[in-house]
Amino acid sequence: LVAKLGPHALAAYAVSVNSLSFVLLIGMGFMAATLALTGQQVGAGFENRIVQTAHRTLRLAWVLMGSLSISFFLWPQAVLGLFTKDTTVLSLAQFGLRLLVLGIPFEAINQVYTGVIRGVGDTHYPMWFTTLGHWLIRIPLIFILIEFTNLGLRSVWLAMVLEMAFRASLNSWRLRSNFWLQNNHLQSS
Repeated sequence: LVAKLGPHALAAYAVSVNSLSFVLLIGMGFMAATLALTGQQVGAGFENRIVQTAHRTLRLAWVLMGSLSISFFLWPQAVLGLFTKDTTVLSLAQFGLRLLVLGIPFEAINQVYTGVIRGVGDTHYPMWFTTLGHWLIRIPLIFILIEFTNLGLRSVWLAMVLEMAFRASLNSWRLRSNFWLQNNHLQSS
């Protein structure tokens, strides 16, 4: 879908997403840490601490991921320049990176809460949330916005942020449901 917008758009998309990966790698670390912490709490019988740990970890993720995101938002050329010197690509990618980092608070929720949900033994919900988000929200939205608006490449980045928000709402719902306590989920794991 992006390739049909032209080579500069495709390059700008790749550069902006590659730049965003610096922030997302921090989130993956938080996902792994939260998964381990949650597993330890389950093993120790401290299920009542899981949500509190999730919220503390999320706040820390917001601070670290948010700090890097703010620097990317204020100085996008610094990180984008690591990938290309093409001024046309840099011009397009600058807007994209700025829009994508606005989705980082949602992606921090996704990564931290996915770690918690997986840590209590539920691997199905995060898989389905990601699958639904990408295949039923992101890709159709990109197609619709590219075909029926004049946003061009901006529609791709907008769809990505909206999909991040959609998954964050699903992961938040799953965590708030206390499913592991209500359905004896831990005992059946």
